[in-house]
Amino acid sequence: MTDDALIRSTLFVLSLAGSFADRAARLDRPLLVGQGFLRPYLLAEHTACAFTRDCLENTRTTLTLWLVRLFAWNMPYHAEHHAYPAVPFHALPRLHAQVRAKIANLEPGYVAATTKVNRYLFARPREASRGVVSAPR
Repeated sequence: MTDDALIRSTLFVLSLAGSFADRAARLDRPLLVGQGFLRPYLLAEHTACAFTRDCLENTRTTLTLWLVRLFAWNMPYHAEHHAYPAVPFHALPRLHAQVRAKIANLEPGYVAATTKVNRYLFARPREASRGVVSAPR
């Protein structure tokens, strides 16, 4: 291979890598922005709940705005979803009305749920050193 061919092929490979990196950076922006909303939502579902097999105790239901419930297909009714997985998403609000009194982790919104989760996550090392291993109620 001549020096000219080597230079041309190297430049070609570098141009491909550059365009791939540009595309990857553009694709990562929505992911990074979305994680700011998605992470608290996902952590609220099970974090800081009891370590038990009962789905009404080991999962959290978060009461939130109708718009959030719409985009999330009623998954903020998460304890109900786990306890009765055969119930379709559109029937979860009616199911919630029937089992609400049995739900151990019921939060009035994602701010309250995130506060509870953060207290659990950031207090955990101190509690573990004192021998506390169960989730707070």
